Amino acid sequence: EKMISDIIGIVILNYNTYQDVISCVDSIINTYKKDKKIIVVDNCSTNNSYEILCAHFNKSRYYEEVICVKSEYNGGFAYGNNYGIEVLRKYNIDYAVLTNSDVIFKENSIEILFSGIKNRDNTVIYAPLILDVQGNPLTLPWKKSQSLVQYLGLKSAGNLIYKFDELKKKNPTEVYMVSG
Repeated sequence: EKMISDIIGIVILNYNTYQDVISCVDSIINTYKKDKKIIVVDNCSTNNSYEILCAHFNKSRYYEEVICVKSEYNGGFAYGNNYGIEVLRKYNIDYAVLTNSDVIFKENSIEILFSGIKNRDNTVIYAPLILDVQGNPLTLPWKKSQSLVQYLGLKSAGNLIYKFDELKKKNPTEVYMVSG
């Protein structure tokens, strides 16, 4: 049986948001002190983001866990994340956090996610409830699948989506689909 690696991989997708990426990386380094590989995937930015990020992350040992890569083309959100996951596979990393560049990680948030998925044998995705700066949910997970009619908004999907109050009472909760 294969030994599961305790190194976590973090994939940050960038498209023209290099300032956000730097803040996101700094929040990870400042709050998660254990072994990690941070893969910054530039999804063919049009503002020299890739060159700026490479120069920034290569200038200091503080960033020795950061690897800057550029996708061959901008294939969208899923393509960019899969590109970063493929880079992580070369390092035999078993767990990955996929994050947007505008996320700022708080103390212990990565530990909570990591221990949450490691302690659940049949779980393949473990996602946080994503809150805005006021503490309100940005998106709520689905309880079950939507029909095409509901997806198109022709019929209410209200009973398919968790309400914030329901999620505050359940910790963790099985969901049909997470954000992203």
